[in-house]
Amino acid sequence: MAGAGTDFQHAGAGRQCLMLGSSLAILAMVLPIMVVLTLVVMFLRRLSIDGSHLTRLLITSAREFIADAEAARLTQNPAALVSALRRIEGRSLIPGLAAGQDAMMIDGAHEGAFATHPTIAERVAAIISVTGSMALIAPARRDTRTAELRAGDGFGREPAPGLQAAFLRSARQSANAAFARGASGGEFNRLGLTREMSLGAVAAVGVFLWVHSADLGNPAALAKALDPAPMRTFFAMGGEHTRCLHQGIGSLIGLAAKPADCSDMDTMLAAHSNDDGFIGKVAKSMTEPPEGMYKWPSGSFSNVAPPLVQLAEIREARCFHTDRYSVGDRGLHSVTERPREGDTISLSRYLAAGDAAARRVGEASSAERDTALIAYFKSRKTLGEVIHRFFGDPGLEVAAAHHAGPEHQAAVALLRERLTVSGFASALTPLESAELELLAAAPLDFISCVARRAQKKASTQ
Repeated sequence: MAGAGTDFQHAGAGRQCLMLGSSLAILAMVLPIMVVLTLVVMFLRRLSIDGSHLTRLLITSAREFIADAEAARLTQNPAALVSALRRIEGRSLIPGLAAGQDAMMIDGAHEGAFATHPTIAERVAAIISVTGSMALIAPARRDTRTAELRAGDGFGREPAPGLQAAFLRSARQSANAAFARGASGGEFNRLGLTREMSLGAVAAVGVFLWVHSADLGNPAALAKALDPAPMRTFFAMGGEHTRCLHQGIGSLIGLAAKPADCSDMDTMLAAHSNDDGFIGKVAKSMTEPPEGMYKWPSGSFSNVAPPLVQLAEIREARCFHTDRYSVGDRGLHSVTERPREGDTISLSRYLAAGDAAARRVGEASSAERDTALIAYFKSRKTLGEVIHRFFGDPGLEVAAAHHAGPEHQAAVALLRERLTVSGFASALTPLESAELELLAAAPLDFISCVARRAQKKASTQ
């Protein structure tokens, strides 16, 4: 299993990538559902708020009419009240004022069910309907100011038209600034969402429709996809994770026992692996390895196959395992090119190294013979990987022809003989023992599993 230890160092990174991909998949499917449910809740909330506002506005409007009636009773001069109301009519109209903000004005600039005030016309009509001609025939006006106030331009006298217009402009500017500050938090629509929130909701619904595009013609399937019941599993997993995390932290500082039964999260998720809905898709993504990944007995995922999987590939595909590599990932060379002086990549040098390992087997004493055979086996693996990596399939063809030479044939024949002896190569792992048997059985077709997979893929295209 040459190089498997190096590759296994990437298992943790592979697991993290898988968890990240699964988290993104969960987010892509959960977020639209949560947004749809949130929209429903926000819509109901908005309806309740509008209903409460309507009730309050109806009460406020009734108070306006009651105040007018009480003013007419106290002054016994409904005509003056009608005149005053007509003089203030339209003074609350401020450009850009939102509906509802004119509640702080004397009269309302907006009409309809959500108006903050009854209109001046409605109030005048109500006064006339009650007082009759008294609202149209005003008694003689009496100036109740003192002689000093009547003599000067003091309190109670109407200001000059120019000053009055300037005062009105200043008041409106101040009101506009105040309302702008009050509305800076953003305007909510009937769903209780701002413009940015609405865009996010539309995007989430679009993702939901894209994920469930195959079910657009099946309302029952869409309704099942929106069913929040499967989310209970995720909530339960979140609670279990929190419990294990808190108990684990407590155990580190001596305040709690070591957490137990923390594998229940995987059990809860695995129970839904055969479901057709959303929870089933997530369960499969979390419990089954994606393409190119393998599940180890410990439950972790890695890009390195477990030993049993590797052993099966050695026997079925008739190849040996090496470090992960790709043909030409460090440069692809031609088998006919002549290496330059000092060039470390040389097909002739690789073949010569293999010849030297085969000669050492024939020259070794009986005590050193087994060691030389194991060295020859490992040399064939290493050189087979390097030749394929830098020279591709043409390099393998040249190497196979070279290994048909007498020195290699003699070394392989001795290897077959030693394999019949009990205890030979007992220091090798089961995977290496299977590869050693493969070399003895098919020395001219002894190639890496990377090369074998490439050949199989090319034959199916």
